[in-house]
Amino acid sequence: MFGGFRCTVPADADRKVDISNNLFIETVMEQERRVKDLKAQEIQMTAENPRIRTQQETTDISIELKAQKVEDFLDKKRRQQLRQNNLDLRQLEKQLKAAFISKQLAEQKVATDKLKLEQMKKKRLEDVEFDAEQKRCKEALAEIEKKELKKKQEFRNVLLGQMEESQQRRKIEYTEVLKERDEMQKLLQKYKAEHEAELMEIERRKENAKKEMDEFKRLQNALKLENMAQKMDEVERFQAMMKEREEKNLQTKLEREAETQRRAELSDRIGQQLYYVESEKRKRENLLLDLLVEERNTNEDIRYKQNLEKQWNDRLQMRREFERYRAERDRRKLEQEQNEDAIFLADMRKQLAERDKLDQLADEKRRQKIREHGRAIQEMIELRRRQRAVDAAEDIKWHEYLLSEERKQLKMVEDERLQMLKSAPVDILRYLPSGVLKDTDRKILGLPNQGKKA
Repeated sequence: MFGGFRCTVPADADRKVDISNNLFIETVMEQERRVKDLKAQEIQMTAENPRIRTQQETTDISIELKAQKVEDFLDKKRRQQLRQNNLDLRQLEKQLKAAFISKQLAEQKVATDKLKLEQMKKKRLEDVEFDAEQKRCKEALAEIEKKELKKKQEFRNVLLGQMEESQQRRKIEYTEVLKERDEMQKLLQKYKAEHEAELMEIERRKENAKKEMDEFKRLQNALKLENMAQKMDEVERFQAMMKEREEKNLQTKLEREAETQRRAELSDRIGQQLYYVESEKRKRENLLLDLLVEERNTNEDIRYKQNLEKQWNDRLQMRREFERYRAERDRRKLEQEQNEDAIFLADMRKQLAERDKLDQLADEKRRQKIREHGRAIQEMIELRRRQRAVDAAEDIKWHEYLLSEERKQLKMVEDERLQMLKSAPVDILRYLPSGVLKDTDRKILGLPNQGKKA
């Protein structure tokens, strides 16, 4: 049934391929030989001519410097591109910025506390100065009151002297009145002795004089009593006025002392209230600042963990998709190969059957052709199997290449991460969220471990 199929291969096919390969190899070797000869001639000429050698060395140094600058520029651009494309490095850069902000907030808090402490010291100094001024005012007021009391005592002594003088004057006036009365009585007795003859007239006149004298005495006594009562009323009014004034001054003094005491108590109470309000405000600001820093650190920790989980899930998803894609590709490739093999065998069988029908060859010749076709089919199957093995090896090699590139990428990211941490100030690193710095990072950066720090 395989009698009509022949697989013919030219006998000189391998020889032609070898000839072509030899010609190609000889051409390449000839070109390399010419290049080496030119370089040897150039080196010889350079060695013979010092100026050319110096110029060549200068040119080589310039080329090396230029190449080094280009390499540094490319390395800088690669690092910049890596920072922009990698999520971990972008997250670390944000965390470093947040740590710098936290450091500034902490320094601002320290400066605020220092300013408030200075203000409290200034307030205490002002209170001391106020107490000293208040004490000075009290002493001045006491001195003024002492002077006023002295003036009052002097005024009282003056009044008492005037009252005593007035009493002495009244005694003298009373003595004079008594003396005048005695003189008048003596005069009346003299008149009585001299005018006994005119007794009746004298008696009448005496009666009249007596009446007049009695009226005069009554009037004089009434006048004296009125004057004495008026003077006594004036003295009493003056004493009452002095007493009222002393009571009023005492009341004013008591009111001033009470007002001073009340102002001192009010000042102390206001100072205590201001100190309490300032303390509560400072505590509230410190609490808000601590809560803000804690919330920022907590949010950074949450975002960092979420980004790590997302990156890990993305890698797992990418790996699963890659494995699924590779399995699907292998399955499709296997199905395609199986279909191709089936179609190829079917075509082969169909062609062999048609040729068997047409040729009507002998059994021996048919068996020989069957064996030849079988060997050809086996060779083609073996060739396909080797091709599949080569494809599988290429897939494994490609997979290993991807893993190697991923490891290189991770190493570049880790190196750049360490470079970013090294370039940051040490006092900023301690404000990073927990979990950002690993133990190896702390060891490399010369920082204490988490346990020792705590």
